[in-house]
Amino acid sequence: MTELVESYRQMSDYEKVATIDMGGTLLSRPQDSPSTHARLNVALGLAEQEEMDLYVEFQAGNGEINDHSEHARKQTELLRGLEDADIETYANTVQEILQDTELMPAAQRFTDELDEMGYTTVAVSSAPPAVTMPYADELELDGVYRWKDYNFTDSGLFDRVWVNPEAQNGKHEVVEGLQDQDTDVAHFGNGDNDKGAVKAADAGKRQWWMANPDKAVDWALKEAEKL
Repeated sequence: MTELVESYRQMSDYEKVATIDMGGTLLSRPQDSPSTHARLNVALGLAEQEEMDLYVEFQAGNGEINDHSEHARKQTELLRGLEDADIETYANTVQEILQDTELMPAAQRFTDELDEMGYTTVAVSSAPPAVTMPYADELELDGVYRWKDYNFTDSGLFDRVWVNPEAQNGKHEVVEGLQDQDTDVAHFGNGDNDKGAVKAADAGKRQWWMANPDKAVDWALKEAEKL
């Protein structure tokens, strides 16, 4: 069963870890589908333009968010108190996202072969665990790193968007934290928020996976063989 990882320190005993993006790498959705966070934010009550403005405000030159904690603070400020911002709306939207999501062709082959190479496989995604965990379980990944999440009060009202302080500047901080524990790390993904992680990792590849998933997996596995 896939473990929910709250800190890279939980992985201190692993010699070799593959950190893997989910959406666009292991999972596919319709090409015109908004990002998971955009879809959740709009469902919880943000206007589409307001959601876009929020992203643009914190977008760095490379397309990445320049401070995920500050972005989440502003996101929280905009969402808190909205009429639709509650756990029921969130849960219904998560189910809709899951219904629109499929495993990428060759995703199972990719993760199985990483296992055979001796990697511990851990999903590192900006999508909340409610969206990623079902597919991580299906792929039998070892872990899902809890990087970002939506929190609700006991009465079911939206409370805040939470960002793991270990990685407030990006996924690369998870990679670097693992390396500081003498773990070899390979990172694979397709998004702007994977650039820094691939650069920091001991091996890895940022590439477009959807056009030819089998070829993308072959390239990624060739890179993984370096460790």
